[in-house]
Amino acid sequence: MNTSDLPIIDNTYRFECRQCGSCCTGNMKIHLNLYDLYKMSRFIKFAGADELFDQKFVYLVPGENETWIPQIRFKNKPFKFCPFLINEMDEQNRLKGFCSMHPDSKPLICAQAPVGRIIDFKTNSNRWVFIKPAPDCQGIYSLKSNYLKDHKIKYQQELDYQYRFFRILESIKNNNLSKREYLCSLYYFPVAHSFETILEEKERQFIKTDN
Repeated sequence: MNTSDLPIIDNTYRFECRQCGSCCTGNMKIHLNLYDLYKMSRFIKFAGADELFDQKFVYLVPGENETWIPQIRFKNKPFKFCPFLINEMDEQNRLKGFCSMHPDSKPLICAQAPVGRIIDFKTNSNRWVFIKPAPDCQGIYSLKSNYLKDHKIKYQQELDYQYRFFRILESIKNNNLSKREYLCSLYYFPVAHSFETILEEKERQFIKTDN
């Protein structure tokens, strides 16, 4: 995806989820950050994020600048779909898609759709863009107006965690770490402690300071 072609969100955007489930199926790619791994592990009642990988809920895929990032592993039968997707029939006998992790444990990329965030660490700036959740998404034709300001307030803490995760990736992108080293040193952690404690430990480990 060429991010330069994405529409910029300056103030408002029109969208209302129709619960079609299309963004949870097919070739959709659900990338995760550290807090997503933390939330998902606690949701499934795993002791640590390593179990998400061991139980094949999540795997690593190449990111930008030779980094490795977590992605949800979709099931393949009877079709490709997110393992956390629940399909049910509504009162009009229409198929509806629901996320079993909604609202508190779902990945940020899913929760904030169709709003995307592009971080430029060189200028320390953000661009907020409109990303169509799925090729056949009908929610983008909604007349409902949403405000970017409200979105940023709603996800303020998670957006901060996301920024700090990307900052870690930015710091280690040229360290030539292997896939296994990413997995064991960055993405394996117990979830019994607060996430803030875990994140601060990762920052101390990976982000070099001049002090």
